[in-house]
Amino acid sequence: ERDAQEANEAVRIAREAERKEAEENRLQGETRQRLVDKSKYLMESYTDNSKKELEVYLEHQILLNKSASYVTGSKDGGTSNNNGQIEYFTKKKAELEKHHAALDESIEKVREFIKEAEKSKKSTKEMDVDELAKPADIHSAQMLVLSAENAAIEDALYYLGKGLSGDRLTLDVHLKVVRRLAKRQFLIKAHLLKIGQVKAAECNKGRGHW
Repeated sequence: ERDAQEANEAVRIAREAERKEAEENRLQGETRQRLVDKSKYLMESYTDNSKKELEVYLEHQILLNKSASYVTGSKDGGTSNNNGQIEYFTKKKAELEKHHAALDESIEKVREFIKEAEKSKKSTKEMDVDELAKPADIHSAQMLVLSAENAAIEDALYYLGKGLSGDRLTLDVHLKVVRRLAKRQFLIKAHLLKIGQVKAAECNKGRGHW
């Protein structure tokens, strides 16, 4: 009976050892699988992040290349296409400096004019009316003469109306004179409009060279 008890105890101990070994193997297997899954997850995450960073880097590189071409005006590694912003702003700077010089010259002329006007103001000599409005060119002179004639016709039409309303003119005479003056005024205004268009075209052409 004692031998049987010892045999049963040995069997129990052996089974317990097998159970513990199996449990340890199970735990080791689960731990190993978790490590494999974690490593796989980290590798996949690293691969995805690296891929995204590489794509962003390539996009930035493309944008930098395009920006460099836009700024320097170069293509295919250095061939100039004459459209770069550096060249554009260099030309603009030269144009603005030229325009600035022209403005300085104009300001100097204005100063000279003001100085002469101050001298004339202090002078007791009566100034000629024609000297107060000197046209700069032939078109300006034509516009000055035509404008004066147009104003005179306006005054004449006004007083013709006053004469008719005051019974100092007959209707026939009034209509005859008004018709003649209105025809002349129409031609004057058409001429003024044409001259204005010519001067505007010349002004736009002059700006185009800046």
